[in-house]
Amino acid sequence: MPDASGPNDATEVDVDLDSELTVNGNTLDSPAIESKYRTVGDKNDFVIRQEMLDGERPFVDQLETQLRSDDVSDELVVVFPEGYDSRLEELGLKTEIRNELDSRVSSDYTLEFTTYTELEG
Repeated sequence: MPDASGPNDATEVDVDLDSELTVNGNTLDSPAIESKYRTVGDKNDFVIRQEMLDGERPFVDQLETQLRSDDVSDELVVVFPEGYDSRLEELGLKTEIRNELDSRVSSDYTLEFTTYTELEG
């Protein structure tokens, strides 16, 4: 049984791409893609922060698990709907997620955030 206080070791990425992908102007070589269809809806800033960083089983734990996994490359792309991605940017949570991961993961990695629309484009 996984440790309830830490990341879930069973977490898997949605897609492990076997080709190059350009995201935010950066060309990544066979990145893993984690897709999260989350919407802002009625969620206030506190709830969004809980989902990403502070709550029980926050998303940052899942990203940490993936980056530490031997099955995932050191390049990870996280995809959100535009509204949610924009809200994360407005709240500074993308930077906070990166900072938190930097404190947890000692190896070099690349983390890119994007939207479904940008990924399809």
